Amino acid sequence: MLCSKSAIQIIAAIMLLFLSACDYGFKDYENNITTVVEKEKTHIAYLDTLIATIADSAGVKCPNQSCAELSISPNDFNLESTEPVQNTAKPLNIWLNIYMREYNRAWNQSDLYISIYNCNTYDCTDADKVIIHNHYYTFQRLLKPGEFTITRPDDSEIKDAKGYVSMFHFFNLKIDVEGIKINWNIQIGKTEHVEWEHFHFVPIWG
Repeated sequence: MLCSKSAIQIIAAIMLLFLSACDYGFKDYENNITTVVEKEKTHIAYLDTLIATIADSAGVKCPNQSCAELSISPNDFNLESTEPVQNTAKPLNIWLNIYMREYNRAWNQSDLYISIYNCNTYDCTDADKVIIHNHYYTFQRLLKPGEFTITRPDDSEIKDAKGYVSMFHFFNLKIDVEGIKINWNIQIGKTEHVEWEHFHFVPIWG
């Protein structure tokens, strides 16, 4: 006797139920904090020149850098997740992404790196130089102590913090020299928190 289509669907659903397990309850989560907070508008003259050059070569009118979009992102912090300091000769790198846009479409991109050397403590006050450079080092600017300052942030708010917070680095980087103005709170660490996971089915084979 042939089974009806609906009967087959019911049988398949029951089999799927038996091959699944329900999962719910409190779950542990761990997230990285890699945040740069601009305290003042960032200005780097090299970027203005770069944007103007790209726009000119493409024949695009870009008054007041209006076709450019700038975002600040962490790149490579060279950190072990359980260690509060770096203990490495490698720099702490932060990159600036520069997107050139035309009619809301990104058509060119460039990167600029802010490399902080010997930042081996929580407050990074042991840093002895900052190099601002592009990817191929065709542009680079070396800054020595006195041309940059690193201090404790003027506020204690940790962005993206949720639950228990472990900070590896938390400091303010300020640069105010000809052609460069930076005032950032740099926050690097991790958070651990518990969330209630609602009832849902999980395949027993995955």
